[in-house]
Amino acid sequence: MHEASDPDLGVVIHVQSHLLPVAPSPLDPVPPLHVQLGACKALLRHVAAAGKTRDAMLLSNLEKTEPFPFLLYYTVRKAGRAAQEALSEIRHGVRTTFSPLQTTHVAQHTVKLYEEVATIARPPLNDQRRPTSDRTGYIISVFRVMEGDDRQNFERDWPSWTGARTLYRSIPKRAGLRRMVLHKSCDGGDIYYVLCCECSRLLDDVVATVQSLPALRARLIGYTGVYKPMAVS
Repeated sequence: MHEASDPDLGVVIHVQSHLLPVAPSPLDPVPPLHVQLGACKALLRHVAAAGKTRDAMLLSNLEKTEPFPFLLYYTVRKAGRAAQEALSEIRHGVRTTFSPLQTTHVAQHTVKLYEEVATIARPPLNDQRRPTSDRTGYIISVFRVMEGDDRQNFERDWPSWTGARTLYRSIPKRAGLRRMVLHKSCDGGDIYYVLCCECSRLLDDVVATVQSLPALRARLIGYTGVYKPMAVS
């Protein structure tokens, strides 16, 4: 694994909670998870049609009881106002696609623009974020920190406090760990860090990989989930 230079791109990450019905339905309702998946795919198409993002992925949590079932990950150009325009388009799409009037459900959505603070990857090094195979999976951790805690010394020690060092040592070699990226929110408001670990063969043996997570969750720092791609644009 090698450190990679800061790419000329930003990332918009959309984390969402489970959909909940606005009111009980007297008819046989569509399961909320199916409603949410359909809305996520529609949002992905809407954003792709706007042409303000480069790559986009819809990721589905492999653990159905976890609080964040879906995550959308977009790469955007950092030059000029491109990143802010993409962020505005995505947020508009979220309001439209997930409108309670349209879905009859509500959920919590966190949509933020991030920069890449640190990247460790296996050669060949590039800024592509699309899955490299149909067996690709992701281990994603989300952290919220107080203003003032995001100092350079804090970020320099990121492999320790994010659990990246623990993951690097515990993820089975057959999972094919390819890239570890630490993102930091940069659009104001609460400060979030997101650690994204890409494994090119994670889906070949999900159970073995998931067994490495309890040590992270026991630290009670942030949230960690295992995701697979459901759609790419």
